[in-house]
Amino acid sequence: MNNINPYDTPDSELNESKLTEFSEVPFWGVSGRIGRIRYLAYGMIMCFGFYIAATIVSVIGITAFGGFASIFGNSSDVGAGIGVGFAIMMVISLGFYLAIFIYFILLWIRRLHDIDWSGWTVLLIFVPIINVVMALILLFVPGTKGENRFGKQTPPNGIGMILLAIVPFVLMLGIIVAIAIPAYHDYTQRVQQQMQMHEE
Repeated sequence: MNNINPYDTPDSELNESKLTEFSEVPFWGVSGRIGRIRYLAYGMIMCFGFYIAATIVSVIGITAFGGFASIFGNSSDVGAGIGVGFAIMMVISLGFYLAIFIYFILLWIRRLHDIDWSGWTVLLIFVPIINVVMALILLFVPGTKGENRFGKQTPPNGIGMILLAIVPFVLMLGIIVAIAIPAYHDYTQRVQQQMQMHEE
């Protein structure tokens, strides 16, 4: 007969991640929290989406209004049609810029919430020099463990979210390397040519 002591600790280990309650992290919104990885990933998604949309609007605007002028007007009106298309494209682009600016403000506020700071701290981002410090804080300071006054802890990041945050930086590094290596090669060749000229 086994004697069971009710005061003994359980044999099975408790998984902390199963006990922790996480909050949902919507793509758009001002309430709640957002971690560093999602902050980068969501920001990159918004930037790429903006540039793709701006490119499409530019092509459609210039093509459509230029074609309209050439079909329904004189050939001299083609330039005017393109000008009108460009003006409309600029207005739409300004709307895109405003949308992405508002989105990043909301993103910054939620990131500040994650480190248990008031959302009003976002105003410091518009102060010269201090904005550099704030950008580093948003990128590198981890969020508070567990629940804080702005909500529950954000869920663990999946592989897809991590890749979304890292891949753009890898691409940027690749572009920098692709530019730097030919420039360095050209520099070494010029140095060698100058050395040969001095030797002669």
